[in-house]
Amino acid sequence: MDIKINQSIKSRIAALQLEHVGRKNPYQKAPERDLNNNDNQSNSSTAKSNHQVTNPFRIALPIISAQNGQALKRHSNQQLNPVQITNPTSKNHQTIKNPTRPIAPTYSFNPNQVQNSRPAIPPRVELVTDHKANNQDTPLISPVPVSTRGGNETSCFLCIDYSSADAHARKFPRQNVKSIEALAQNLALPFANNPVLKARTIFAWFHHNIAYDTVAFFGGNVRHQTPEETLRTGLAVCQGYAELFAKIGGIAGLEVKVISGHGKGFSHVPIERTGGTIPAFKSNHAWNAVKLNGRWQLVDPCWGAGSLNDQNRYNQRFEASWFCPSPEEFRIRHFPTNPEHQFCSRSISWNEYITLKERPLIYVGFFEKGFNEYSVEPMLRTIKVENKQLRFVVRSHCPHFKVKPEERVVLVLTSGGKILTSLEMEDDGKLWSTVVDAATLKRVTGGNIQLGYIDRLGTRSGKGLTVGEFEREKTRQGYSWTGLARWDVRF
Repeated sequence: MDIKINQSIKSRIAALQLEHVGRKNPYQKAPERDLNNNDNQSNSSTAKSNHQVTNPFRIALPIISAQNGQALKRHSNQQLNPVQITNPTSKNHQTIKNPTRPIAPTYSFNPNQVQNSRPAIPPRVELVTDHKANNQDTPLISPVPVSTRGGNETSCFLCIDYSSADAHARKFPRQNVKSIEALAQNLALPFANNPVLKARTIFAWFHHNIAYDTVAFFGGNVRHQTPEETLRTGLAVCQGYAELFAKIGGIAGLEVKVISGHGKGFSHVPIERTGGTIPAFKSNHAWNAVKLNGRWQLVDPCWGAGSLNDQNRYNQRFEASWFCPSPEEFRIRHFPTNPEHQFCSRSISWNEYITLKERPLIYVGFFEKGFNEYSVEPMLRTIKVENKQLRFVVRSHCPHFKVKPEERVVLVLTSGGKILTSLEMEDDGKLWSTVVDAATLKRVTGGNIQLGYIDRLGTRSGKGLTVGEFEREKTRQGYSWTGLARWDVRF
């Protein structure tokens, strides 16, 4: 009898412990949905994550703090596991690894701290929008900065204020949608006479409602599914995104194509690194073309909606740069099966596309800060230093850009956690540049140079800061900066 009672008490204690563990803490964020669990196949399409979100095309990098200019490594993330996307319409199910952008490294300098003392975690890290957004319950859309809007070129997609379309996209959770027809009508209703905003709100809707189907992919169970199935499950691979986008857009009155071809994702290794031969063309990705203002524009709703973290779990991270970039920029990472779908005055060949040399590594937030990653100089990722000067240039992503005084930022070049020099702003914020001499280049450590922006000086925000103010105060006040891009340096 005693044994039975003890067993009963033990069972009750175990049950209470389980009940306590399972009880939701109102002050704690919900755990991330395990996309590797088959039970989650038909659950909510979005996965909340306490991890930092990575975004198309890159890897997570270390966050550094500095004392008296001495860089001290706080923590580093391992390189992301390759994540693959498959094209279910391809005969051999060719795959592309989902591109991921690295989270921008962040740095701080405090002239008052004692050299070699243990670094405290800089509180400014929590102030970086790109990091903080990853922990919000509602996924954050980062629209084109206000300073890039207001140009008088109505045909420029970067001058358009998308805030109303992005906000409207949040109003229709997939679980409450009865049909694709009803969804299309509701999304398009406020923008009946504006096809650009109509396409944008559809593009943004995917970010909130469709997740990459890791369960099917990693379980080896990828199959073609209809747009209705994608809407019902909230899960898809690239083809599912493209086909549902086309159907919603068609019902909403837009002319939309589904385009198949090759995409350069995280798994892509430039031939210049491998020294290998040019591979045969294989289709491994799908995206869309939508006719706006009489011309075909390119969008990638899969890469724009989110990405996968280093645990192969889906994270919502809106990437606005995949909505209507120039065709010339889009084809750097997308090569359509039909060359006519490049929509450029001159089509490039497969050999030209696949042998393009590697460009500088671009971090999360570069586009949202108003910069054009395709016009950065030096243009190649690897810089060969031969005892000569190097010119660094950053341009705005819109030719009609005019930065407001209260929104300007100070751009800096750094290496090894130390600032090498700052860039001067020119032409009302259309361009930032500097020339780095041979003596400065000799101070490069760690084999790379990074571009960053000052986000805090003392207690004030980096917004509105001028180069002169920063140079005068940097030795008297602590400051911090966040990375935007990186070049590898070879001497």
